[in-house]
Amino acid sequence: CIGDPSSLIRATVGILCTTIVTKGGLEDWPGLLEHLCTMIGSQTLTECEGAFGALQKICEDSSDQLETLPGANGTKALDTLIPLFMQYFKHSSSKIRSCALACINQFII
Repeated sequence: CIGDPSSLIRATVGILCTTIVTKGGLEDWPGLLEHLCTMIGSQTLTECEGAFGALQKICEDSSDQLETLPGANGTKALDTLIPLFMQYFKHSSSKIRSCALACINQFII
């Protein structure tokens, strides 16, 4: 669903993911961030857009959770996420570049 050809469906899936994370917390959905981060690397643009759209919404609505969420090897999740998002600043799709910037912007302001 998150890679659906319809942008409306992709956006709705992103909203649902964000709502679940906001209500239950990231800890209650293990593997979500890892899965979305894998999907942004998809060669299928709709999958990349859908995953980035969900990540952008999660960053907007749950930035406080992300700032304290533990990551791999004793690091914080943001230590992995921010460099990953920065890799997409030069993506061929302006929508993907915009999502990457919006994700990081939540932790600058």
